[in-house]
Amino acid sequence: MKTCKKCNKEFDENLTFCPFCGAENADRKLTYIERKKAREEDTEFMLSKASIQQRDIDSAKQANLEDIKAQKIGDLKAEQKKSFARIFAGATLMLCSLLPAWLLLHEDINPNLKWVVIVVAFLVVATGASVLISDIYITRALKEMEKQDFMVKKVQFNKGPMFVYSGALYELVAKNTCPCCGTEMHIEDLDNDIYIVCSTNRSHIYKVDKEAFIESFKDKIEQK
Repeated sequence: MKTCKKCNKEFDENLTFCPFCGAENADRKLTYIERKKAREEDTEFMLSKASIQQRDIDSAKQANLEDIKAQKIGDLKAEQKKSFARIFAGATLMLCSLLPAWLLLHEDINPNLKWVVIVVAFLVVATGASVLISDIYITRALKEMEKQDFMVKKVQFNKGPMFVYSGALYELVAKNTCPCCGTEMHIEDLDNDIYIVCSTNRSHIYKVDKEAFIESFKDKIEQK
């Protein structure tokens, strides 16, 4: 790791330009051709680290069970009701915007106002559709997980993989930073296995012993 001369943030030593502020961090002043080549190499390096390679999965080290925790989100039924409520809200939002817009467009009003109505209606419908699609997926995923305890599944974009146990919904969270580069880590489920992955360099990957984690989790729940 090296520290940026401009923003003082740490980044991979293989990079020439800081990924946070874009400042050049070469040992000497680069020519235009060298700078262009360095940017291309940085881009190639970043892309190679942005996805998990099969070779990284095959060579993944065993994770410490203390590096992962199950964080309770709430009751599964309650989360399903919330999801249904958001679906209803999204559908209602779309209908409530389309009907007034349709009525106004059939009225003899200023053409400019009509365009304003169309644009506003489009934005509202797009927002409602986004909510609707997202929560339909969440509802289906929760329904699938309800049938089987410890079915690990990515349900929401901004949250880690989740699982259901005894009617409660849990999110898997990485507790510690990456031992290689010190940055944040997150949990991913790949082919029904659980991995702790570095958020900066995805080749830093650790496999969780799923069976051992499940037994450890059950023991902790029973002790409460």
